[in-house]
Amino acid sequence: MERNKLKKSSSFKWLRKKWILFIALFPVLIFVFITIALIIVHINNGVSFSYQNNGTDLTFQSSDGYWSDEEDLLHGKDFKRILIKFELYKIKCGKPDVVLWRTKKEKRPWNWAWWFDDYDTAKWKVPFRSGLSNAISDNELCFTREATTDEIKLAQQKMKLFIEYLNNQN
Repeated sequence: MERNKLKKSSSFKWLRKKWILFIALFPVLIFVFITIALIIVHINNGVSFSYQNNGTDLTFQSSDGYWSDEEDLLHGKDFKRILIKFELYKIKCGKPDVVLWRTKKEKRPWNWAWWFDDYDTAKWKVPFRSGLSNAISDNELCFTREATTDEIKLAQQKMKLFIEYLNNQN
């Protein structure tokens, strides 16, 4: 009888030791889980995993400061669309000497996104200038009238030439 009591008490001690170990390690496991989750969210930076990231959304502005636009790669507004809109601005507003500027700096190597971006693409070769404060929206410009088919074709040709020019730069 005493032997059974001894056997039961020793098994309870073993169980009690495991329970204490579990209680002690549970907060550590939760901390590790939350840390990993936060790292994943930070790396993801709010970007959905459901689309291919083609780089950083850049902002561009005309050298006269009266036109600006921004890429939205998530919704399909890429560099080529920006260039066509810029060329249409130059055509429709009669400003052939206006130059396109990139107003967003490159990320630095210590920023995680720097390692996953493609800085060899044409959009990064557009000269950088800090943005001018007099940029206004499209609906306030001479740009508001509908473009003709000929103007759109000319803008597309100029866009292709400009991208070719940028790609041939070092």
